[in-house]
Amino acid sequence: MTAAELKKLVLNGESQFLEFKKKADHPEKIVREMVAFANTEGGTLLIGVDDRGNISGLLFPDEDTFVMEAAILMYSKPALEYTLDSIPVGEGKKVLRYRVQRGKEKPYYWLSDKEKKQFTVYVRSKDQSLKASYEMFRILRDAEEKSGILELGKSEQELFAHLARIEKTSILDFAKEIGMGKKKVSAMFIRLIKQGVLEIEPGEHFDLFKLSMQYKVENKQGV
Repeated sequence: MTAAELKKLVLNGESQFLEFKKKADHPEKIVREMVAFANTEGGTLLIGVDDRGNISGLLFPDEDTFVMEAAILMYSKPALEYTLDSIPVGEGKKVLRYRVQRGKEKPYYWLSDKEKKQFTVYVRSKDQSLKASYEMFRILRDAEEKSGILELGKSEQELFAHLARIEKTSILDFAKEIGMGKKKVSAMFIRLIKQGVLEIEPGEHFDLFKLSMQYKVENKQGV
């Protein structure tokens, strides 16, 4: 990638697939972003670009690379799949580009508490890396499980009617809507996601759920 191509890349700012870091002074937090990419659809992380998209570059990129290699080994598991290259940006400086692949061994964990050896799952949503909810964790962990036969009972029909009115809902809102316990709603939503009926949108405080495009197309709902 050339410096001109880099400028074009950062023009629209951070996104679902792009994250900026001015330098690797907090490598553990950078690894958290990489874990989030791996747990979602992958993405690119640039070191040497600040939050506003200013390309400052790194004067000693080899030092940052060394720091990052150690941090990736310590703060993530299983091993992340990524490629690394450096982009000259003038004045002897370079930007490091980490391209993180969509993970094949989800979920990927980030070492959130070094003393307690506690690991946490993070996912990417828009331009943020967020702690995965219980539902998101289950979806990642059980991705290879068979979803079973789609059965649509009273609760599912009420959910479809609910989503026809508001498009997206949370577990708490729908639980209140039909007077069902949150655990039962959670289990139903997880099952419907595995069966391709729902999609999940991770949020900072709570996740939102909506009918998947696949289900809409197959059932000609709202398309």
